[in-house]
Amino acid sequence: MAKQWTELEKLTIPKGERRSNSTSLHPKTGTVATITVYAPRRGDAFVHVSADGENFSLFRHRGHAVAVDANSACDIPLPACKSMLLQTNADAEEDLEFRVLALLEVD
Repeated sequence: MAKQWTELEKLTIPKGERRSNSTSLHPKTGTVATITVYAPRRGDAFVHVSADGENFSLFRHRGHAVAVDANSACDIPLPACKSMLLQTNADAEEDLEFRVLALLEVD
């Protein structure tokens, strides 16, 4: 089975806000094997997931909240969800843009 990467979405937390736009983790082709979130120089954020695309909850893995650290690339566990977003603990001082990339398994 071949593997290829694709950018799923850019999640942006606007200046003065705490939540990003949401994205689906289900691309039109292939099966997601790994998700990596690339964070800007400023802006730690926590992963929130939703089963219905409307109500989001903090995503915990093995008892710990899943976070994306500033100025890093973080692999996150694959959540079973309809959509995902990122949320900070404080209002963003500037627009924060996170890139969500996936490694796909394709036939």
